[in-house]
Amino acid sequence: MLGYITPPTKPKYYMPYRVVAASDASDESKKKAHYICDGSHDEEEIAQAVADINSAGGGILFLTEGSFNIHNQLNISDVEVVGSGPNTKIYTRYSGTNIRTSGNVRIENLSIYCISKNINYHVENTGKLKIYGVSISGYNQQYYVYNNGGDLFFINSKIHFGSGYKYTSYGIYSTGNLYVFNSMFTSGGDNYSKRGIQQFSSNKVVFIISNYFDIDSYSTYASGEGIYIDNNNGKNIICNNIVGRNLYTTSTFSRGAYYLISDNIFIASRPIYIYSSNFYFYNNVLSYLQVVSGNIWMYGNCLNDRLEIKGGNVYLGTNKIPSISGKPKIIGSIL
Repeated sequence: MLGYITPPTKPKYYMPYRVVAASDASDESKKKAHYICDGSHDEEEIAQAVADINSAGGGILFLTEGSFNIHNQLNISDVEVVGSGPNTKIYTRYSGTNIRTSGNVRIENLSIYCISKNINYHVENTGKLKIYGVSISGYNQQYYVYNNGGDLFFINSKIHFGSGYKYTSYGIYSTGNLYVFNSMFTSGGDNYSKRGIQQFSSNKVVFIISNYFDIDSYSTYASGEGIYIDNNNGKNIICNNIVGRNLYTTSTFSRGAYYLISDNIFIASRPIYIYSSNFYFYNNVLSYLQVVSGNIWMYGNCLNDRLEIKGGNVYLGTNKIPSISGKPKIIGSIL
């Protein structure tokens, strides 16, 4: 029989819930559980709890502290999954898509560790997925989170790249609407290519605000790219981020109805690339900006190296730029 809780904001209603305990959870936690895992194929107990909640029209799945071992694909739809903090640890061991979400799903307050080499997707979303307070890490992963045409909210969370996949690894790869706030993307140093966020889409909305990207690549032949966006006719807001630490970390912004890129710090000595859109580039700190095409309005920026104009139209307000190659349209002062 399902348990029920009374949400504080809706005292007249009840919300169904299930509790699933890890095999190594405390005895007290196991006493409260509807299902107790045995440490192998724990996706079976979790899937049964999800099915119970779905049959009741939605609700909350609580995971206790401890280790949950996933050996096959786990499908989650229309449920809120709540862990007990970083001590709720989900270990994924399947070489295909490990966790697939659809419908309206929220995952919060837990850790996910990718154990096996995974050339597919660690977490794949086709619906509306909200990730809050979640840490995702692993090694030899190609895609950590794949937003497959859905809506992804990644908030107060972290992705850490372990040892490199031999091709490019992606923290978040998105083809749908993307909202990333107050999160971290970090990596260990190796000679493999990584991208913190890649957006490849048309007519989508992208907000990347107040995040920290520390994506290393210790090679001139492999890129460590913080943000890569190609969102044809889409709307893109990139604000208050810190991107880079390593000298080889860069970012690329291409195509879109418009971009607002404001109040960011780009640390790398490699260029930030601008292509084929309307860009409003305000109050950023960076080393080197390369404009290939499109229209860009620049105000209040501080460049430590140079602005290189290979094409497009560049309208310069008051900026600090030591060196300019190409022909901008001056509408302010250059310091």
